[in-house]
Amino acid sequence: MKYVLTENGNIKMTDGKPTVKDGDKEFGIDAIGAQTKITTITAESNDRRKKLGEANTSLEAFKGIEDPKAAIAALQKVGSMDKDQAAALDKMKLTVNTAWEAKEKEWGTEKETLNSKLFDATVGAQFATSKVIKGTVLPADIAKATFGKHFNADGTANDAAGNQINSIAKPGEPAGFDEAMEHILKAYPDRASIMKGSGANGSGGYQTGDGQGGTSVKTAGQNIAEGLKAQGI
Repeated sequence: MKYVLTENGNIKMTDGKPTVKDGDKEFGIDAIGAQTKITTITAESNDRRKKLGEANTSLEAFKGIEDPKAAIAALQKVGSMDKDQAAALDKMKLTVNTAWEAKEKEWGTEKETLNSKLFDATVGAQFATSKVIKGTVLPADIAKATFGKHFNADGTANDAAGNQINSIAKPGEPAGFDEAMEHILKAYPDRASIMKGSGANGSGGYQTGDGQGGTSVKTAGQNIAEGLKAQGI
């Protein structure tokens, strides 16, 4: 799923929403709606865990029984149930557990999908419009594949050590996308090779024939970008 760009290279907007293309279909991503859905799913998951916790607490009453009378009473109660009732109860438990596990897996998959769409609609769009990214030789999609791991869906960013990158211009606040990207690039080992205007006559570049007896030069950053594209990244 990729963003649909205008002739000027900007992300196409549909009803005020970033437009993406999935196959032949174009549609706008509702970031706010996605976040609301994630919140709902999270609340349902928490409620389910609470109920499971209460059930486990009830079962703890039968763990490590030290009162013989209570143990005998429990065994007599189980023994009084006929085999058909016991089998029906076991079948019901199995059905409930199977359905619950399937629903839990479905919720997990849906949450991951919504998180991915939310990330693309918020952080992903920044890579296509960032002035800092435009100052490199990397296309927006390659830059996202390389540096997207540093950003979170809520707009915050982390350095290589996992620490949140805070704003220098606005102390006490998380750094905005471009400010965070500048911080990340400063620590990037091959920074010089991917920045525009950094030159390519050193060890970071190589020459290729242009078909007319001349030579053209590729920077290491361009080599990296082409290599990532070749791998489908």
